[in-house]
Amino acid sequence: MRLGSPVSSIRWRRGRVEVGCRGRGAAEERFTARAAIVTVPLGVLQARPGEPGALAIDPDPPPLRRALRGLVMGDAVRVAVELREPPWPEDVTARLARVAFLRTPTGPFQTWWTAYPLRFPLLVAWAAAPLAGRGPAELGELAVTSLAASLGLPRRRLAARLVAAWTHDWRTDPYVRGAYSYVRVGGVGSSRRLARPVAGTLFFAGEATDEERLGTVEGAIASGLRAARQVERALRARSARRRARRCRRSCRCSDGRAATRRAPRAETASSPPRPASAPAAGT
Repeated sequence: MRLGSPVSSIRWRRGRVEVGCRGRGAAEERFTARAAIVTVPLGVLQARPGEPGALAIDPDPPPLRRALRGLVMGDAVRVAVELREPPWPEDVTARLARVAFLRTPTGPFQTWWTAYPLRFPLLVAWAAAPLAGRGPAELGELAVTSLAASLGLPRRRLAARLVAAWTHDWRTDPYVRGAYSYVRVGGVGSSRRLARPVAGTLFFAGEATDEERLGTVEGAIASGLRAARQVERALRARSARRRARRCRRSCRCSDGRAATRRAPRAETASSPPRPASAPAAGT
């Protein structure tokens, strides 16, 4: 595992890949292998050559481009809010101890997750595209205001319980370029096509490749397991073909040697006999 070394290029042919990455130094490092599992987000696969964070695949597989045209990367905002104690009133804390998911009716954040099954005062707010691109401080303020209004609490009271808030702008991150994938109109089946191996050498994983769990963490995990099984099958099949070729060559050589041993020895030509009618000397 190499941390801090983003991959910038993949050169490949059937049975061999060469991966180029840049670490802390300026020079590009290259690594070779029999196959590669590509798990970069959909937005990185769709980035144009030369753009920050783009991944160049040479040669560019046409089936990959066709699958990518049917998918879109969407924007979303997630804010994690840590509090000193649960935000709801004490008289309902026991009843809400097992709550894992909340839908609030007002404010920019209307979807929340708790830390359940952990008993920890951490909530995660989620909102779609309209909030993407705002700064972390502004998003933290909006999350606290939205939660206080939805719970019917004074904002000052909730803010006094705030320990910290964290967020990440996936849209502007060159190595992500969005929050989650979805299928564009006319793109049904694109995730399934993206999950197909290319020449038994390039394999793709990530939530965008899981047709049933598109856009979810569960889909990302399941796709990694699926890609690992695909690689295992491909490498085993490749090894079996090599053994079969060696066996055929060995059998041909053995048959040739056996045929040589069984062949009869060639007869040598003798000098022609003297004619019977030749006169005897001195006659």
